[in-house]
Amino acid sequence: MGRPATQSQLSAGGIVYRHSAEEPEVVLVRVRQASRERWVLPKGLVRPGESLVEAAQREVEEETGLRVAVEAAFEPVDFWYYWPPGQREVRYHKTVHYFLMRFVGGDTALHDHEVEEVRWFPLREAIARATHASDRRLLEEAQARLRAAPANGGVK
Repeated sequence: MGRPATQSQLSAGGIVYRHSAEEPEVVLVRVRQASRERWVLPKGLVRPGESLVEAAQREVEEETGLRVAVEAAFEPVDFWYYWPPGQREVRYHKTVHYFLMRFVGGDTALHDHEVEEVRWFPLREAIARATHASDRRLLEEAQARLRAAPANGGVK
């Protein structure tokens, strides 16, 4: 049996936040993969000719129904996976660029078909609920940035 084909993927997404009385709230999306539910940050593939910021805003709006303003970038997340799951046909090297995004409008009911549910969580609860360790680390970094920023001024 030969080695699987290797492909690269470039994605972009975001941590969408809004201020509330007690602590900032962030959005997670619930997706299902092979009968397993996962709570993840919204993200998707960058289209040819699209900037990382444009892709992140588009993907977040498609997956959450929300309009956002990009405030800051995080360090990219790199990982490897096989597709289809449980098989070794293609090995992907994926790089995801995430951005901290302030909620400016929209409605979570307007999410696309790729997502089963979109929900606002208090930031501490989102950290505990997120399926992937890399998402939890990003949410912890967002928490630190938001604590350091004035509630009405956004993050720089």
